[in-house]
Amino acid sequence: MQLADLNADGYIDVLMGTPGAGVWNPERNHFDQFTLPVRGGSPNVRWFTATPEGKAGLAVAGDGFLKTWIFNGDGWVQANNAHSGDIIIAAAAELCAYRFRDLNGDGVSDLILNNEKQSAVYLGYAGKSSFRLNPGGFALPRPGMLIGKDGKDGKDAGLRFVDLDADGDDDLIFSNEKEYGVWRFDGVLAGWIKVRSGKAGAPDAIPSIVEHGRNNGVWFHSGKMIQANEFSAGKKDLIRRVSFKDLLKTRTDRIVWERYIL
Repeated sequence: MQLADLNADGYIDVLMGTPGAGVWNPERNHFDQFTLPVRGGSPNVRWFTATPEGKAGLAVAGDGFLKTWIFNGDGWVQANNAHSGDIIIAAAAELCAYRFRDLNGDGVSDLILNNEKQSAVYLGYAGKSSFRLNPGGFALPRPGMLIGKDGKDGKDAGLRFVDLDADGDDDLIFSNEKEYGVWRFDGVLAGWIKVRSGKAGAPDAIPSIVEHGRNNGVWFHSGKMIQANEFSAGKKDLIRRVSFKDLLKTRTDRIVWERYIL
């Protein structure tokens, strides 16, 4: 079961994997029932924002296809998902490697695709009962990856979307037991611009977000990257910290770890 506002009316609706959805009707004080076009709990299903006012969209990917629907208030309408490029999602093992996020700030979700065959961004455009994806001309920077090597193991590779410079855009932080990188989003024309990257264990390396596909105790709060695990036990307050300001320094500037407090 999941909770979401499907019709952008400000009330939370209930999504069941039966498949079905209960849309709250404040006038009647009960849930109106709607059948989902696909089984909502399936791992190859993604929810996204399909219109600037916030109506929900539903995407399902399979062997070489991507289908989308929009909830128009009365039910699910299959969107005309026309695009000028080929979206390659070849197998179920790669389905973890696509995400919907609003990258250009227009209120409509964009598609981030990152698997062994393709790394690309498609910008979403909303029409009346339609949703279109057009190639954005940029992609996730390497070595950043959504999931493990070649997209086959489905494990978290250590990529996080964080607004590091407080400009409202999604910057990127990537780190695991092998390598790390930080990129600043510079708009849909340029995409992400590299700030720093290198090998794990280097003097200026940032903490590993994951190691071998498993969470390494990292989160982001109050302008800082924070790590708490068995290796940070000897640090002040038992955690490691690095400010977003330091994350945005170039590799020639050494990160200061322990100066910052929550």
